[in-house]
Amino acid sequence: MAANQGNVPYVAPKVRIVSVEQLGDRYRLVGQFDRVDRSGPLAPAGLYTNERSGNENWQLHKAVAEEGNVVTFETYGIQTKPAPVAGQTYAYRGWWVKAALEAAVDGHAQWQRRVYPNNGEHDHCLFTWETISATEGHSEGYWSEDHGWITVPAYESFIAGDIYNVRGK
Repeated sequence: MAANQGNVPYVAPKVRIVSVEQLGDRYRLVGQFDRVDRSGPLAPAGLYTNERSGNENWQLHKAVAEEGNVVTFETYGIQTKPAPVAGQTYAYRGWWVKAALEAAVDGHAQWQRRVYPNNGEHDHCLFTWETISATEGHSEGYWSEDHGWITVPAYESFIAGDIYNVRGK
């Protein structure tokens, strides 16, 4: 009889910090993973001292290089928390699914701001998973034929604002 694998809790990958460099308002962090989670893009993501916490200790905005289980990330903008220190180990948690990254980097996608139709259905934002519907959550959002619905704040941050620099501005 096979063991019951359905009750095995997820254990986040661990990242040991190899180096951190500040370059103006950008940080470059090199981390060595115990295993690389391929269920979604490597960034954006967060580093957590407490794996079960919803509060990240550091944000990873863009993966810029990868060699085996060693990944170089960049973080942009003013940071409110102290940068990780070489030798520290953190739990790693990716924030987006593959479809969200594809939508963020698609410079040809046509996004239209719309009120959600009052048809008794709902959708979820690709980036934040918030509800978009006529009756709950966000009642309007941005629609793309190629990528579906996203909230207005998600559009402003991740498409128009490209806050994680995934389009390579």
